[in-house]
Amino acid sequence: VPYDAGYYQFTRLFGSMKEWLVKTVKHLLDNTSVTVVVRIHPGEALHYSGKESSLDTLLEAGLVESSRLIILGAKADVNTYPLMKHCRAGIVYSSTTGIEMAMLGRPVIVASDVYYANRGFTKDCRNIDEYYDNIISASEIDGEEKNQRVSADSAALFYYILHFVQQHPYPYDKAEDVR
Repeated sequence: VPYDAGYYQFTRLFGSMKEWLVKTVKHLLDNTSVTVVVRIHPGEALHYSGKESSLDTLLEAGLVESSRLIILGAKADVNTYPLMKHCRAGIVYSSTTGIEMAMLGRPVIVASDVYYANRGFTKDCRNIDEYYDNIISASEIDGEEKNQRVSADSAALFYYILHFVQQHPYPYDKAEDVR
């Protein structure tokens, strides 16, 4: 969600989530032959949403004209989880879909310092060149099955420890759930 102020603490390779979205989609369209699917967070459709929208950002950048770009809007009646199974890789900024895709054994390239980065099951980038190299590599190969299984197991273990061990005995994920 581009207007979510919470991600600013994660910013590392790009100045903003908006910049990340435009430059990543443009790089994939210019340098690969893959179909790029952008799933816009359902939170962007809520009545209290911010002034930025991912769709407007992509329209302003002139990227929606590509026949290889599929944009699934915030109100799209699409379940993201089955969609992940059909993706070759995931490229995320700070979304929890990154760890969820990693648990499916998909390569996940992160463009920020999100909590699950640098744990051994994501492709972490020290600089912008490494980031672009990682997204190109992920678009070209399907990956070795053994490495995918090991990454998926590591991601699942991390997710389990974070959500079911460290937060025990409190059955909540976010502070507002305490209410």
